[in-house]
Amino acid sequence: MRAGRVVALTGAAIAVIGVVVAIPHTHRAGAIDATDFASLQPSTFVDKDPNVSGVTVTATLPVTPVTLAYTINGAGQGYREDKSPATMTIPVSEFPDCGPTTVTVEVDTLSDVPRTLQSQKFTVTRLCPTFTVSPPKVNGTDPVAITLQTWDSEGRFDSGFDSFGSYPDSAAYKKKLFVNDVEVGEFGYKVAPTVTTPTLKDGDNTIRLTQDSPFGTLQATAVLPSWNSTWSVSPQGVVAQPTAPIPLTVTDSATHCGGTTATFYLGNQTAVKKTISMTAAAKELMPPAAFSDDGFFETAASGDRFIRVEIVEGTNCAPVIINFAGIAPGDPGDPGPGGPIGTLPPPPPPTRTIVKIPFTVLDPSVQVDQYVLDQSDLPFTQTVKLPGFDTDADVYNNRDLQPTDVYIGEEKVGTTTGDQWTGPVSPPCGDSALTARQATSFGLISIQRTLHVYCPEIQLNPSVIAKADQPATIALSGDEFHTSNPDGGRTQPYVITLDGTQVGDGDMDMDGSFSNSFVASGLACGSHDVTVTELPQQGGAELALPAGPTAAAADPVPPEPNGPLTVTSSLMVNCPVTDPGQPSDPGHPRRPQSHKPGQPPTPTLAVNPQGVIVGMRTFVTGTGFTPGHKITLTWTLSSGETEAACPGTTVTVLPDGTVSALCLIPQHDTIGRRQLIARDGTRSAQADALIINSSMQPSSRNSRLVIRR
Repeated sequence: MRAGRVVALTGAAIAVIGVVVAIPHTHRAGAIDATDFASLQPSTFVDKDPNVSGVTVTATLPVTPVTLAYTINGAGQGYREDKSPATMTIPVSEFPDCGPTTVTVEVDTLSDVPRTLQSQKFTVTRLCPTFTVSPPKVNGTDPVAITLQTWDSEGRFDSGFDSFGSYPDSAAYKKKLFVNDVEVGEFGYKVAPTVTTPTLKDGDNTIRLTQDSPFGTLQATAVLPSWNSTWSVSPQGVVAQPTAPIPLTVTDSATHCGGTTATFYLGNQTAVKKTISMTAAAKELMPPAAFSDDGFFETAASGDRFIRVEIVEGTNCAPVIINFAGIAPGDPGDPGPGGPIGTLPPPPPPTRTIVKIPFTVLDPSVQVDQYVLDQSDLPFTQTVKLPGFDTDADVYNNRDLQPTDVYIGEEKVGTTTGDQWTGPVSPPCGDSALTARQATSFGLISIQRTLHVYCPEIQLNPSVIAKADQPATIALSGDEFHTSNPDGGRTQPYVITLDGTQVGDGDMDMDGSFSNSFVASGLACGSHDVTVTELPQQGGAELALPAGPTAAAADPVPPEPNGPLTVTSSLMVNCPVTDPGQPSDPGHPRRPQSHKPGQPPTPTLAVNPQGVIVGMRTFVTGTGFTPGHKITLTWTLSSGETEAACPGTTVTVLPDGTVSALCLIPQHDTIGRRQLIARDGTRSAQADALIINSSMQPSSRNSRLVIRR
């Protein structure tokens, strides 16, 4: 609804849905003392009634000047001063919703001190008669029982009648139901229209419901398709727009008398495609009619896609009637003892029947919400639209409708009998085929569309450095990002950040890859985040940025599935294990110092190096554990799963509460971050680690390991 308005005031009555307010020229000050200062007519009108364009509200007020206004369903209001009888108009467009609408008429006295505001409410009902037919289609034998549904919803038939007392029971205002313009029943107030139809015609049958009322005639129609013919065509259609002539065969399962002729046409054409004449003297099946469409259905409009058969029924199988009465014995022609033979009755006149056999030409296609996705948005809820596939709307051929299956690659992800499917999809990285398949009685529909999933990756070289090697130059490369198109004047910029601080930038290559470098300096021991983030494209259509923090919490904006890409990798800074100052145990070199006497031990655990190559070992040390207890070592992976750590290693806590061991990372172990947890039964500690897949070689300067990509 639009906000309430003050309408232009004129001195003439207007034949519209309007509010007419008569203000006498009393020109005296004083409060409005009338409770009902306005009346409204009509309170109900029929949608699209050409004779009604407005509602008239008449108001009689003892005070002028006043301001008049109206509101619709409580929307805002405005004011206008006037000093004489006038009319304000509410056009039909102010009532866009079917059913009841609340109209509030307001009057504001300008001469009163204090000013007086008074209002009066009315209900205006817009009737929009509609209904649906159940069943929605008829196949095979008729007549059939039908029921009209949704006819009594708000704003439809019988609405707003309760205020008329005995009016609903008046015979003059009963609902009347027609099938193909033949009245088949009358129904009273709030009585559901349910009838058995007369014989339906093949094709669309018009179902019409009408009802007279003081507001005008309520009328609505619906279509009931029916197919009860014995005629059929093979094939019943094609799964795509034809590009070559189609051979057709038309058959009839009913028998016909001798002398019957059938003439076959395409659509509404007058050119004869085939004629069959039956010469037998008894009823028999008509021979099949075979002919080509000669390319007709390549260009035929949807309303012309049928085979028309005109049948003139023969009379050669009419029963022979023999009458032995009426001729006296001995008369000429007397056949003797058997009695005379009477004359045969004349044959009935030939009957002409026209049958239209639908021929379906499908034009299927597949449309999706997003053809390009980011791996981080998977699974993505995709809507797949399937216009032009075989639907249940075509009932005439009595086809066995099959569902449409949706595939990603060869994996079925959904099925539907409608014209669209919505569900989660997780295509693989790169290009993949989304396929919609439907089996029909005249062929298989299989339509593909290509989806692309961006799975950006970045590589650091080296990905592990020693703290003492800083500052260090780190080479960074990546692929599977959005592409730049320098020839088209469009670039895809990106920035590189290290722990949130920008350390580089550039543009992607034409294949969505890049190579760059940055300097790592002053980094503490441990893991550091290196992130590459795309910026909006420059020079062309910009990629949408993800929803910002200003989006309303109650109405969140979903992220753009093909927005700027971002990916993070880890740069590990290793620090050497230092001797805490106590003599080292010969069997456990570089063992950390235990807790001081008299202080409760606090278990600690360290892994050095923290960045470990698969197939190599890392040194595990700890303090504060229970002397003599066995240590259990367990990995907690980034996925949350746990697994036994350091295969083949047995660790026992020394008398001073310390532990140390070499921990092997098996070949083909899971790459990524994880946490090592050590437990002695009563105490536990944990340490972070990063498992990487790199080659290594000794540095020429010292014994530190340099990781190279």
